[in-house]
Amino acid sequence: LLFEWVSKHGEWMPPFPNAKRAFSLTGKGDEVLLEQCGTFLTNAALASVLSEQQRHLKVARRWTLEMCRLERGKYGLGSYAAGLARAYDWLYESWTDDERTHIQACLAKYMRQLYLNSVPGSGKTDWWADYHLHHDFWIPVGGMGEAALALIGEVDDASLCAAHVKKSFDTCLSLLGDDGYWHEGAAGWCYAMAPLLAFCGAWQTVLGENLHDVPWLKGAALFRLYHWLPDNTYIYLNDSWRS
Repeated sequence: LLFEWVSKHGEWMPPFPNAKRAFSLTGKGDEVLLEQCGTFLTNAALASVLSEQQRHLKVARRWTLEMCRLERGKYGLGSYAAGLARAYDWLYESWTDDERTHIQACLAKYMRQLYLNSVPGSGKTDWWADYHLHHDFWIPVGGMGEAALALIGEVDDASLCAAHVKKSFDTCLSLLGDDGYWHEGAAGWCYAMAPLLAFCGAWQTVLGENLHDVPWLKGAALFRLYHWLPDNTYIYLNDSWRS
């Protein structure tokens, strides 16, 4: 299904301005576009790794280099940076030296922006900083963490950023109970769970430490099931919806 999807949409390009120059996405709704770009690149890069076919690699390479044109973005930059980090890492051997240096620099720029956005008093703090129980905190922080882990050993402050993300998620999890309950409902649960699991997986791959052995995380699947209704909808709760 993944191969079919990427092949079907292989001619897509990031919906950015046509001029080959840097640009920013900071307007209302732009975070959705950033998230979609990160997701598409993840799919294309994963298809390339699994199929080892040039047609999938071509799509992933095109998207990666095009996405490096972004100058700055909103909290959706976390998903965007995560997608770019995966493509950079998974397709590492496919990049030329110049391409690798260029992607690395862009990824480091996004990582540093997200770091400053997440630190109160940095002068560039975003609204979601220190909102540890809001999914819009988990999305940019998790993406920053994946970017940092992809750059460890190559960029000096990558280790600092990765440790910052680990500490941030530790704080988040310390504020949650053991039953897997997520106060924003099933939809918000998805937005929070995805960046957390992606970061934990990357952390274990790069640093060898398993971060999954947490009571709240172990109970999260039951929370999702308990909110699932017989008509295949979910309990409407807080920042959520029924579908």
